Amino acid sequence: MRRAHRLAGTGAAVRASGQDFITRSVEDQVTLLVIGDTPANGQEKCLAYARLLAEAGITYQAKGQTALALGAYRFALMYCC
Repeated sequence: MRRAHRLAGTGAAVRASGQDFITRSVEDQVTLLVIGDTPANGQEKCLAYARLLAEAGITYQAKGQTALALGAYRFALMYCC
């Protein structure tokens, strides 16, 4: 959870959005993560976010929530790699 806060709280666009980061679509979340960053920093953030989504998938799978697990894995692969 600490990583999610660190990722979400880094850009002015996230702070000024008027909407919680977590309520946005994954596409919007990834876009907000990289606004105003160098390509290298943006890539690092996306990879960290992909790891976070993969961990969420593992947690969902362990709880027997297969659909949520598959969604988390899919977003990790589609939007952050």
